Amino acid sequence: MEIKPNKKKVSSTTTLPKRYGNYNFEMPTESTIFRVIGKGKLEGLSSKEEFLFLNDYKDYYQDLPIPTPGSWLWDHKELGQSTKTYLIGSLNQPSKSYNTIYLKNLDEGMDSFINDDMLNHLSYLLEIFYPGIKVKQLNDKNNLDKLGIDKRQNGYLQYNASIAVGLLKNLIPKDGLLIVGVTSYDLYPRDDWNYVFGLANKQEGCGVFSFRRYYDEIESGLKGSKDDLLKLVSKIAGKVMLHEVGHLFNLSHCVYFNCIMNGVNNYEENLKQWFEFCPVCLRKLCINLKFDVIERFKGIISGLNKLSPDFYKTELVWYNRRLENLTK
Repeated sequence: MEIKPNKKKVSSTTTLPKRYGNYNFEMPTESTIFRVIGKGKLEGLSSKEEFLFLNDYKDYYQDLPIPTPGSWLWDHKELGQSTKTYLIGSLNQPSKSYNTIYLKNLDEGMDSFINDDMLNHLSYLLEIFYPGIKVKQLNDKNNLDKLGIDKRQNGYLQYNASIAVGLLKNLIPKDGLLIVGVTSYDLYPRDDWNYVFGLANKQEGCGVFSFRRYYDEIESGLKGSKDDLLKLVSKIAGKVMLHEVGHLFNLSHCVYFNCIMNGVNNYEENLKQWFEFCPVCLRKLCINLKFDVIERFKGIISGLNKLSPDFYKTELVWYNRRLENLTK
């Protein structure tokens, strides 16, 4: 008699997780989100934190977009970062005497559309999104050319972002925790890359980002004044700045929600990216910077109303709804 090997019976309802892109990215589940944020763990959320970060969260935070060809998660390997992993890393943590982010205009003295209003807009975004941090503008007359940063022609005049980040650490004043360079010129991180929106080095506490691609995209489609153009550029490029500063505070790319810490490959992906930290990333920041979540939301609402309620209309609706949910 022929003896056949036993085969494990598989239920017809069993489905394997779907994977996407060049690195087989698997979409997060609710159990994954709870695990990485610390819910149910000994070192995890208190009942108050669970309310602040997770109360009705599905009604307020969008799912991570499914990767498609050309998107960041399709082309790049991302492993995610749990709260526990974040905390055992080397944090850039502010203190009373060491809590200033310096914003450096790398176009000083060069042909540039960056003006004082744009720099003030960016400074204010940093202050309201990262509570307790002081923001100062560094005016030292240095610029991309005076610093001797490599450049090339590649459709645009481009400057090497990696070299810029490496040199910025030499400019930071003694009370500076972090420094962020801004430029209207296009950037590239290394010779085999076409371009990059921004770049950060958390070990050195230095980052740089460019307005260039956003300015050109918006200018080509906006039917408004030059003032409207610069406000919208400040908003969209400001999202990149907040993302890069998130890296400087040791946040990795987010793979759990539609979040300001998602990696983006292009302008269209940036536009779809939400203008706020998801519950997982917000909890990490809260532990590091020790801010009050409710007061942060109030500060952002007040700040965006002062900056431009028309340009932040969608964001203000969300922040007001979320604040009402957490204070009802």
